[in-house]
Amino acid sequence: MFKLQATSLAIHFHQKRLFYPISLNLSQGQAIAVIGPNGSGKTSLLRAFCGQLRPQEGTLSWFHQDKPIEPENLYKYLSWAGPYLDLFAELTLAQQLKIHFSLKPCVFKDPVRDCAEALKLSEHLSKPLKHFSSGMLHRLKMGMAIFTDTPLLVLDEPTATLDETQKNNLLNLIQAYRNDRCLILASNIEDEYKHFDCLELKGGG
Repeated sequence: MFKLQATSLAIHFHQKRLFYPISLNLSQGQAIAVIGPNGSGKTSLLRAFCGQLRPQEGTLSWFHQDKPIEPENLYKYLSWAGPYLDLFAELTLAQQLKIHFSLKPCVFKDPVRDCAEALKLSEHLSKPLKHFSSGMLHRLKMGMAIFTDTPLLVLDEPTATLDETQKNNLLNLIQAYRNDRCLILASNIEDEYKHFDCLELKGGG
């Protein structure tokens, strides 16, 4: 069982607290949506949850089977994606998927073909990513995280840049593959977070 615990957590930017301190306990099978206006600290909070940003106030801890996880080992339990993450433009879709899932376990038996099919990208397996549209790249980033078999799944703005059909497909994939994972997503779009408990960030002054 994976657990994330935050106590009186706050993050500063240019010596200013982004949001009022928050506390939460999240376990596998639970999901939250971090909401708030642009600049409220959603992405910074997600980076802290992923062990990539040290909070200036409070404590943040992760556990697996009741044993603490050190931040440098958190990657073994984590899959995450955001629109700002870069991919290797020269790789084909098949190469990108093969490399990614050689490093992380996949929910599918055939990571390359099954992931491409689920993302409706099967016809593009041999195409270099530099020829993908922004929407195709976004679906790929999110799909690689969703289909990575880890107990913690973190998604930042999962349907940004997607049209209505693509958005609905991705939201369905999130629901279908969240299983008993600990799911955290950040969003300003109600369709993304309406099924989850919400953690609203408010200016910390």
